[in-house]
Amino acid sequence: MRRALLLSLFSSVAFAQAQPEDEWQALPNAPAPSPPPAPLTPPPIAPTPPPTPPSPRISSPLPDVRIRLRPREEPNSVSMFGAPALGQWKRGQAFVLGFPFFQIRASIGLLDNLDVGVGYDSFYLLMNEVRLLVKYGFGKGNGVTFALSFEGGGAFFNQRASKETRSTRWISGRRNFNFAPGAILSYQAASLRAARLFVDLRYMLTVDTEPFATTPLQGVPASFIIGHNVLTKVGAELPLSERTSFLFSLGLDVHLRADDSPVMPSVSVGLVTGF
Repeated sequence: MRRALLLSLFSSVAFAQAQPEDEWQALPNAPAPSPPPAPLTPPPIAPTPPPTPPSPRISSPLPDVRIRLRPREEPNSVSMFGAPALGQWKRGQAFVLGFPFFQIRASIGLLDNLDVGVGYDSFYLLMNEVRLLVKYGFGKGNGVTFALSFEGGGAFFNQRASKETRSTRWISGRRNFNFAPGAILSYQAASLRAARLFVDLRYMLTVDTEPFATTPLQGVPASFIIGHNVLTKVGAELPLSERTSFLFSLGLDVHLRADDSPVMPSVSVGLVTGF
């Protein structure tokens, strides 16, 4: 037993000499060493959301929400009785009611300043005349304009001249053929819908191919008789839109032939259009 106790003591001394640093670390009341920090772990990655499926196509079309701007209005340049010409390849028409004639006219611009057309004048079917219309205008647009014009044609009467007294020939001063050169002066202010005022002055030459003797002593009548008339007219084309105007005119015709009425007043209203 004594031998075992010695062996135990000897073993303890030998172990202490083999590891002397453990004795310094095992001091009384020494704090225990802290454990090493845990390794950092990256945050979890959120899963990518699945792609959004395309929305189904709308069967009905969406309403048109575009803003439509009102087109800019242009001044009225369609004149059938004033001095301005229509312009090349532009067309105009006029429908006129009045005393003693109603009229239908249509013209086209062959050049910028030259209009050519046809007209129909009727003394309410007692006299019917087809006319050629020519107008050459100097100037265009606002202000004062001037034009030279010519109208001429052949008239057809319901009654023979020998049987007619105080009827269409006497009132109108027209005969079988009528030629009327003249001049037109117009004025229009600069506003968009200003009235186009005009003065029309003409000389009308008439050719009567149906002369007859009123008394036995007159002998054989001539083959034709020439007559002379002076025609005056004032009026206005009142624009209603870019292409349409209202027409109003007053006239006074002076007849120089003794077989006609001395003067013939006239009044007319109508509509002028173009395209």
